[in-house]
Amino acid sequence: MPCMSVDDVRIAVDGTRVELACGLLSRSWLLEPSGLRTQQLAVGGTELPLSRDVVTPECLYDGLLSVPRRGDGPYPPLTLHGSDVTECSPDVFEGERLQLRLTWTEPLQGIDITRVWTAYPGTSACVCYAEIRSESVPQALDTWKDAFDNVVETIPLALAGRRVTVVRFLARTDYHNDYVARQQHTVESGSEPVELQGSLLFLEPKDGGPGLFVLHEAPPDDEKRPECPATFRVGPDGVQVLGWGVLPHEISPDRSRRSYSVALGVYNGRGHARHAALRRYLKTRFPLHANEQAVVANPWGDGHCYERFNEPYLLEEIQAAAEMGATHYQIDDGWQAGGILSDLTCNNAPRPPDYWDIDPVKFPRGFDSLHKRAQEAGVKLALWFAPDVARGYRNWDDDREVLLELHRRYDIGLFKIDGLRIYTKDAEEAVVQLLEGVVTGSDGKARLNLDVTNGLRLGYFTSQRYGTIFVENRYVVGKPGPQRTYYPWRVLRNLWQLSWFVPPEKLQFEFANLAEAAANLDIVWDKDSALAPTNCSWEYISGVTLFASPLCWLQPSRVPADVRPVVKRVMALHGKIAPELRTGHTFPVGAEPSGHTWTGFVSYQPDAPQQGLLLVYREDHPSDRHRLALPQELFAPGTRLCLKCVSHPDSDAVVDVEADSSVQISIPSPNSFRLYRYDLR
Repeated sequence: MPCMSVDDVRIAVDGTRVELACGLLSRSWLLEPSGLRTQQLAVGGTELPLSRDVVTPECLYDGLLSVPRRGDGPYPPLTLHGSDVTECSPDVFEGERLQLRLTWTEPLQGIDITRVWTAYPGTSACVCYAEIRSESVPQALDTWKDAFDNVVETIPLALAGRRVTVVRFLARTDYHNDYVARQQHTVESGSEPVELQGSLLFLEPKDGGPGLFVLHEAPPDDEKRPECPATFRVGPDGVQVLGWGVLPHEISPDRSRRSYSVALGVYNGRGHARHAALRRYLKTRFPLHANEQAVVANPWGDGHCYERFNEPYLLEEIQAAAEMGATHYQIDDGWQAGGILSDLTCNNAPRPPDYWDIDPVKFPRGFDSLHKRAQEAGVKLALWFAPDVARGYRNWDDDREVLLELHRRYDIGLFKIDGLRIYTKDAEEAVVQLLEGVVTGSDGKARLNLDVTNGLRLGYFTSQRYGTIFVENRYVVGKPGPQRTYYPWRVLRNLWQLSWFVPPEKLQFEFANLAEAAANLDIVWDKDSALAPTNCSWEYISGVTLFASPLCWLQPSRVPADVRPVVKRVMALHGKIAPELRTGHTFPVGAEPSGHTWTGFVSYQPDAPQQGLLLVYREDHPSDRHRLALPQELFAPGTRLCLKCVSHPDSDAVVDVEADSSVQISIPSPNSFRLYRYDLR
């Protein structure tokens, strides 16, 4: 029977038992008629108490692998007919890994079900998903239920006395400015299970000890197709993770349907330890590639793009983008011969075959002259694209070839993917084939920038596989409304909140045109508000994006010429530290941004946290000195922190780490930042 090891990962299968070990994580299952039953779960040699009262299969699809009524059995017996362990080398998507596949059949209904586990060396985490094919339709269809008990994974941990933190993520950011919500629960002995919405759980003992994270790699709750009553069912007998992302009528005898993935990771401690464990998993599974790190200039943020969109205008734009330190100039909606996107989406019209030809009136030489100017200026072209939603993305292979041809002809290595509305499993699979096809078809030289601002999309976690995430549209022109008005403090707050859970270097965040903001001050903002962007400098608003993927959300040619070198200096700082951000772990420090506090980020290499980068922002706060809170796990009280400022001369400092792991920082002016290289001694 299969057995294989890679570094600290080991997977073994014999006739009755399956074992998986990855770093601190150790888990074993017994092979039973209903599939697998967890026998042991341990963290660093410490066995965790399991519930022995669970009778429900650990993975099931309502009406096929269970009867349609909850929890009353019997469950159809499965026959294991295949097991395989494979070592997978790093590729254009993921790091090195070891993968286990187990396949069962249920002959009475004609079901084939495969469960797949993947473990990544150095992470103390593994991820699993299921695949199902069936001759029979689920019996659940006959019950007219509003929601189904489709269980992807079960962690039968005895949870009585444990603290549960659930984290919910929200995209569709055109409609709000709250992207993260947390709730805490304590599981009591004998309590009824509760159903929780969210994407992420942390499970920790009240009094300290080994902890676990459970991540449902799926769209945010309000973008999922209606399937299950919640994401997590949590009770004294453990956690069920609900939601395959497959509706009953989508199950077919002709093809396997793949569920969403669920990651399980372990750690010792709490606080920073939980976030570090999740980050190590995400950065190993979805490494940031060098060609994903970009400073993108996109003119859409200034408005009025359509009337200015032509070759002479973009030639001027590309040159100005270079003068601002952008590495890429992104051509947005309007380049295509078929007309602007809203002309089709408002009428749900499928795109004609020549829709994605380059507009011959606006660009009589195609992109040849733009490509040449970009090469001369040291800038790469990037491009906006919206796959064919009206056809449910059935023509994904045509769209893939459009993008690959543009990549080959004009060396376009970054495509912004917009307009997704994934209504069905067929549509989801087609979108995935498109994204995978562009990246693999270019040998990883083309990466994607996935917009999550509207529609029904992949969300903050699955999107990391393909590149960076375009997080929000915020404007300084027109009448954008309260949710989409640009405020630097909100950009910083939204980045700060997400960065606890999502690597910030994967998140594209913007700074806008202060000159346009000044011209529209009376229209868009309260001109007397201290939070209006006109109270900030160009250095500050561009510095807000230093640890993210910076987006110059403006028309560079409309930025005053004397301002461009200021922004270029800040973007040069980003380029200087980009290799460290690519491999490092970056987390928030200080207080949550409010426009009136001290806040920031710390970035360190996980195997050498004594040195790293500290980015501190003084918002519109009255004091020029502040004790900045830092993670105690990284900055032990009584140590000394040597700070060498790489952003501003004459700002070096040596400070003591106080008993609460805070340090005294001085910044003389409000709405300013300092980037330090730190050395802890």
